[in-house]
Amino acid sequence: MIPSKWPRESRVVLLILAVALAVRLYGMNWGLPFVYEEATPLKKAWAMWGWGSPIGVDLNPHFFNYPSLTIYLQFAAQGVLYLAMKLGGSVTSGADFHARYIVDPAPFFYVGRMISVLFGVGTVWMTYLAGRRLGGKWTAALAAVLLAVNTFLISRSHLIEVDLPLTFFAIFVLWLLLGLRKNPVLKSYLMAGAAIGLAASTKYTGAILVLPLAAAHLCARSAAQSAARERPPWWFAAASILAAAVVFAITSPYVLLDSGTFAEDFATERQHMSLGHFGLGGSSSWVFYGRSLARDLMGWPCAILSLAGLASLALIQRKRSIWILGTFVVPYLLAVSTWSMHADRYLLPVLPALLLFAAAFITDSRANPLGSRWPNRARAVAGAAVALVLAVPVVAGYPAYLRGIRSDSRTTAARWIDTHIPGGSYLVVEPYGPDIFGPQVISQVSPDVRKKVLELKKGSPNYAVLPVPMFQVGPERSEVFYDHALYENADYVVTTGAVRSRYAQEPARFRRQVAFYDSLETGYDRVAEFPPFGGGGSLVTIYKNRRQDVPFSKRRGVAPPRRLRHERGTPTGSEELFYYNVGLNYEVFLYLDGAIAAYDLAFLYPIDRSASFKNLVLRKTHCLLLMERGQEAAAYLDSMIGKAPTPGVRRQLQDLRNALGNPGGPPGHQ
Repeated sequence: MIPSKWPRESRVVLLILAVALAVRLYGMNWGLPFVYEEATPLKKAWAMWGWGSPIGVDLNPHFFNYPSLTIYLQFAAQGVLYLAMKLGGSVTSGADFHARYIVDPAPFFYVGRMISVLFGVGTVWMTYLAGRRLGGKWTAALAAVLLAVNTFLISRSHLIEVDLPLTFFAIFVLWLLLGLRKNPVLKSYLMAGAAIGLAASTKYTGAILVLPLAAAHLCARSAAQSAARERPPWWFAAASILAAAVVFAITSPYVLLDSGTFAEDFATERQHMSLGHFGLGGSSSWVFYGRSLARDLMGWPCAILSLAGLASLALIQRKRSIWILGTFVVPYLLAVSTWSMHADRYLLPVLPALLLFAAAFITDSRANPLGSRWPNRARAVAGAAVALVLAVPVVAGYPAYLRGIRSDSRTTAARWIDTHIPGGSYLVVEPYGPDIFGPQVISQVSPDVRKKVLELKKGSPNYAVLPVPMFQVGPERSEVFYDHALYENADYVVTTGAVRSRYAQEPARFRRQVAFYDSLETGYDRVAEFPPFGGGGSLVTIYKNRRQDVPFSKRRGVAPPRRLRHERGTPTGSEELFYYNVGLNYEVFLYLDGAIAAYDLAFLYPIDRSASFKNLVLRKTHCLLLMERGQEAAAYLDSMIGKAPTPGVRRQLQDLRNALGNPGGPPGHQ
């Protein structure tokens, strides 16, 4: 309980934060142990531990589609989790820790999502503090309540991504700048600059916060003049920007140290933003984001009041502090509106400021019950009533959200597969489908980790799993993979409505994909279908190949992999990964000739990633050694060492070659 001696305002704030924390903790286990979110920061952090790599821990994330701060936070959290699990006796070594992640990632995602929960609650807290400086405690409390119970914000607190952390740092910076306006000392500038550096290190668009810094500096100069104090010099602002750059460099150092990869990834991300998501366009950015704000993020009443508040504060009340918030909100909205890539989560960073506008309009107007003419008790009652009315639109979707995270068609499908499809079957699976344990999961782990994984998975079926590529940019490229000849060895094909519906929107553009689905209906048996029924996921449909009566792993022989038919004549860029996955499925069930053929097919196409080159060479070498063809393996390595794309890959292949010795020589030379 909150001590009664605490000031009333403190008790109100703690109550708001307690509610915000409770509704975010509830449901944070959604989907687990299956993982249906991208969780890029967590996965990139996990790779930094260098599992099975001779290099070991590598602090370079080798990923710069966005900066590195959230990746490093997840990396640190994973280290803490390892220490806790080791002290608790649930793991005894790094290999054990790694195996646990593969078999049951739930604890890792609990920790990763807890970071998001804390950012979500922190956003509510910082919004209250910023509202205190903007319009007083009534403005602060109303905006904080609306954020605390906002269903959209709650849902993003259950995901491991960068937009919510950016939202926290954005309102944190704005709070600092509102304080800087009244106290323009060097310390305030440096703190604001450091916070801007953290925001930009979370997502590149955080750099827009330099604009409200400039606005705060101009407002601070005016305030200093009116108070007859010495004006803050421009070098204070320059020092703030320098602090931002330094903090960014510290928290995302490899943006500079690995500038080549950064340039490539940043260009890819810009292309992604300019071209958009396949199948998710259809409306202009202004229409999409306007609808998202009014319908999903704020509700129509808050959206209208937010615009009214912005106009009132800027034009009628002429508060200088509104320019600090406005110079972030307006340029940010203009920036995202130029992207063809549409996602409602991109609006999160401006949500606290927009709710502050709405709250300030209500609490500052003397024509409503929250005006200063009313007694405090009446104002409190009226404020609670207004908050309730405004919160209805953003809370109304909460029951539907809970239904969505309690059930998921992909989970239902995965459990059906485990109980109805025999182990050793070959499954072809579209993106956004059920999470199925296949050879890709453990293909790169060390033997000791693989052994522990198989021990933990004992009794569960193992499958050959082949993902079907899909492209967000240039989606026509996927047609080469929609060819039944490629999947003649498959026992089952698993399609998803999330992919199928996108192709169905433009049947003339995606003739081959649509024809593939049509032939599934006529040439395969539809054995199961899992609609979302108001829950998460999309329609999952499972088809049985009529031509295969014996599971893939139990056949006396299988047909070799087919070569892709490129009717357009241009490689898609995913051929090597496709054939790598084909080869793994053959290899794990000891169809080694077929595996070697698949790896050889991969080398017929461009291989841009050095890791792909290395993995393909290592896998083929492994197959040759399993077949006791040591001389051929050594000769193959000799031929590929000189073709290695990087010195690091060349060294690893040379080390393996040296370990083989001279397979054709006397025993003493082996």
